[in-house]
Amino acid sequence: SGRRSVADFLRIRSRRPAADLGAGVLIGSLGWVLTITATAGLVGLWFALRRSAPLPTSSDASPLITWLVTQPIAVRIGIVLSAMVVEELFFRSFLQTRVGAIASTLMFTAAHGAYGEPLGLVGILVISSVLSLTFATFGNVLPCIIAHGTFDAIQMFVFIPLLLRAA
Repeated sequence: SGRRSVADFLRIRSRRPAADLGAGVLIGSLGWVLTITATAGLVGLWFALRRSAPLPTSSDASPLITWLVTQPIAVRIGIVLSAMVVEELFFRSFLQTRVGAIASTLMFTAAHGAYGEPLGLVGILVISSVLSLTFATFGNVLPCIIAHGTFDAIQMFVFIPLLLRAA
């Protein structure tokens, strides 16, 4: 038919797969730090402007987030694997190439609104921006998939469980 292969259509091919995998881990880790920094900065600004605000409690956590991190390890691994592959193929490979980085980033953020965490949307906007820039820079989705998985793994296996225990 003269059409591109699925791998070319989804921009899965990489001339340097090992380098892209390594870059994905680094980008996902640094993206997580950037996300936490941006969110903490916004919270700090909120506290400074309000001068007083109640501290969040464990009951303030979204039931969906709490449910996700209390699932058995195999389920959580499956969630991370499916999210990193499906979401990046859709939002980067398919949407970003058609509607652009800004629109695909906003759609990615909106798609995560079901988590019920308005402040979390700031973090999702930040990491989605990082992933969009990664896709534009590398020209393939492989580092985005790995970065997304790294970010989600840090969140689901380390950060959120620590926050819930502390609360």
